[in-house]
Amino acid sequence: MRDRELLIIGVILVVVLSLGVFGLQIGPAPDFCVRDSDCPADKTCDINNGVCVDTVCGDGVREGLEDCDDGNTDNTDRCNPVVCTLTSCGDGVTQSLNGNEGSEDCDDGPSGSTRCTTTCELTFCGDGTTQSPNGAGFAEQC
Repeated sequence: MRDRELLIIGVILVVVLSLGVFGLQIGPAPDFCVRDSDCPADKTCDINNGVCVDTVCGDGVREGLEDCDDGNTDNTDRCNPVVCTLTSCGDGVTQSLNGNEGSEDCDDGPSGSTRCTTTCELTFCGDGTTQSPNGAGFAEQC
């Protein structure tokens, strides 16, 4: 009977420690902080609890390595909502005003296309390159 009681106590102890009932933590120790500069670059300081936490892209708060975080899901504005970086010509999404203060007529990615240049402008007859179709949708003869 004594061995069985010890086994039960051992199992209870393992469960208690793994659940952290007494404030014990299993795994790596948290980074303690009082300000963001105390944390690694990809984390921010939760000053209420005094520990470094992962940054969250899309929460409306610019933190850690984020270039921007406007808190919305609109990828046609100045901030990419998935990775919290500034939008730019060549990212494949047309923005009327991108993160670099540029206005885009089109954006077919970093290589451009027959209708859109690598500087995010629509191609046209007379621009020095014959496209078919061009940015206006016409097959050029010029």
